[in-house]
Amino acid sequence: MRIDRSTIRTTSAFGLGSALGVLLLLVMLAPSVQAQYHEDDRFGYKIGIPNGWQQIPIQVDEEWIIAKYLCDKATRYTDDQGFSSDHKTDMQVIAFIDKVTDGPKVEAKETGENEFTISINNPFKDYPDYLRRTFNEGGWFENGREERKVGGVDVTCLDIKVEKLTRSGPMRITTWIFHHDGVDIAIQFQCLEDGYKKQRGLILGSLRSFKTIPRTGQLGPADQTGTRRITITKMDKLTPDQRRLQRMELEKQLIEKTVSRLPNDWEHAEVGNFLLLDHADDKFKFAKKILTQAQAVMSWLEKTFPEVGEGEYVRSPIIRVCKDYDEEKAFRKSSGSSGWSGMGTEIVVHRDLGFAGEYELQWVNRRVMDIWFQDRDRELYWALPPWLGTGLRQFIGSAEAKGKRLQFRPESWETTTLKIAAQKRELVAPRELMRLSSGDFLGESVSIRVHSATSLVRFLVAGPGARNRLTKDVLPDYLENLKAVITEMEEKDKAEKKTDSEDPTTEEEEEEQFKVEREKWQQRRQEILDQVFELTFGEWSDADWKRFEQAYYKSIL
Repeated sequence: MRIDRSTIRTTSAFGLGSALGVLLLLVMLAPSVQAQYHEDDRFGYKIGIPNGWQQIPIQVDEEWIIAKYLCDKATRYTDDQGFSSDHKTDMQVIAFIDKVTDGPKVEAKETGENEFTISINNPFKDYPDYLRRTFNEGGWFENGREERKVGGVDVTCLDIKVEKLTRSGPMRITTWIFHHDGVDIAIQFQCLEDGYKKQRGLILGSLRSFKTIPRTGQLGPADQTGTRRITITKMDKLTPDQRRLQRMELEKQLIEKTVSRLPNDWEHAEVGNFLLLDHADDKFKFAKKILTQAQAVMSWLEKTFPEVGEGEYVRSPIIRVCKDYDEEKAFRKSSGSSGWSGMGTEIVVHRDLGFAGEYELQWVNRRVMDIWFQDRDRELYWALPPWLGTGLRQFIGSAEAKGKRLQFRPESWETTTLKIAAQKRELVAPRELMRLSSGDFLGESVSIRVHSATSLVRFLVAGPGARNRLTKDVLPDYLENLKAVITEMEEKDKAEKKTDSEDPTTEEEEEEQFKVEREKWQQRRQEILDQVFELTFGEWSDADWKRFEQAYYKSIL
């Protein structure tokens, strides 16, 4: 599927207002504010954006933040201990629709064999409610409030200070709420207190440039109606072939919506089963490096774990490469839900050619693994015991693509940690490691167990253990037995009607259901761990374990 560039939403540029008094006022307050405009004819407004500020994409499942912009220059804050951090002022536009915020919730409805619609109420009653529930920098208080009119529209002007528990330093939030014919449009600027005086003119100039324009279309969230959606609970009840068709259709819809929300200066391309979104301004150079890594991990997973969720369709990942860390941070800042109950297919990184770029690659590896396992067998993935879940995640993270193949080399600190532990006789034997509960695994000296788990997975998957007659089938057998144990538990729950509950009708209800489900598997981990260990190693003798451990220790020391 190819998406024409014309589907991308753009922000038009307009000239300065013609009224001389307004022009002089804006020049005094913010001479560069009118270089660009943001407008939204669905809500019926336009507003000037400070010159040089960049538009930030809106997350695909965000329905109430309708625009974001980020300052091109950072303000530095230095705390009492001498530590400094930079922060770029951001601008957000949030809509609160009266008929949605005051009206009842509307449940999801099935309107046909292949059609689903859902109408949800705004999760926030008004702007103060939004601020209370989304602002995570620390405590805040209202420093000032004023009622006025701008262009004939009633406006509530709020001055908000954040002085406690802020990671980036004391903050100043300036928000004007425009009460415009059935909708409150909150324009919010957040900046460091240290930079407020310098940026005050730009902020007020932008806010005073607000104008109403004719509305077109339906007043409501972007996906209030007409969007096809099926809950994960319903998806689980389908056959693999039915799920394939549903996921492919939802995947197509997601790609189209994602591309439609790109600012005009972003590029996109579909390569294989990945969608690349790029703002690194390097002709996809960094994005292609990320893509090569992601494709190699996906291919390796398919080859290494063919029995896991055999026949299940894995959705196409979306790789979004932001220009820098500030842009990535601004994009992630959202009031919306995570989408797909924390199981989204988007991988967000930023261009970094230095040492931190290696962490970006590790993040990509692990996110690809998340996406693959979640679609192939979500419950199996959630039920992985500590040694295997942690070991596999660390092992995948350190993989490096060479062409189309992955190389698995231990990190230097892993090798050093294990050698020191061996000298101190603190190494954890595989038989003991595989029996550890989550609490014991994460207890004191956890780094030794994390590195031990990583090296054990490497030994079984890509090391001598993958070729040894005794151990080459250990991991496939372990996963097969794990699947059998959790399937038996599920059947028992159904027989006892422990899982007999209504399907969720909203994303909020679905998120809560998945939280409960995940906690259920976490609480059962020790019971699962013991049963799977017995099924996998019940017939092993002490001599077998000794051979296993000798081969394993030889590979790591």
